[in-house]
Amino acid sequence: MTPDINTASILTQSLAHSLPIVFRAIWPLWILMIIVTLGKILFYFFKKHKLSKAGMNEIDVMDGKTFEEFLAGLFQKMGYTVKHVGSFAGDYGADLIITKDDRVIAVQAKRHKSVIGVDAIREVLGSIKMCQCNRAMVVTNSYFTKQAKKLARANNIQLWDRILLANQIVRNI
Repeated sequence: MTPDINTASILTQSLAHSLPIVFRAIWPLWILMIIVTLGKILFYFFKKHKLSKAGMNEIDVMDGKTFEEFLAGLFQKMGYTVKHVGSFAGDYGADLIITKDDRVIAVQAKRHKSVIGVDAIREVLGSIKMCQCNRAMVVTNSYFTKQAKKLARANNIQLWDRILLANQIVRNI
């Protein structure tokens, strides 16, 4: 008589031999996943710290006129001459006209809770010739839609979103 072959013990033995091989093969992948996850967490906290340091929470509660005045001060710190034309009838889409060297830039300030669309780009485009500027930009405490970015790129309009604005604030404090 032949001894009974226990299927469960054979399976257990084959799994015991194959598991270490599988783990040895994929452990670098686990380490990589942990490093990437830690990197993303660190980047999130770094970005949060930078936004906090820039005072973005205070900017988020400003009204439009106060935001324009804040930007005027920021551009002055950056060495620009600033003319405040916004919040007045007939500003043609520019809130500020900033000048430095040969650059005369129409600035549209958009302090919003939602994303900024193509209308802001169209507004500032209209102000370039009316305000005798050679460039234009839109500055926001928010972000831009894909369509707004595309229209701005096609018309050489500079965009400052929340992150770029925070970087400029931190650089010029």
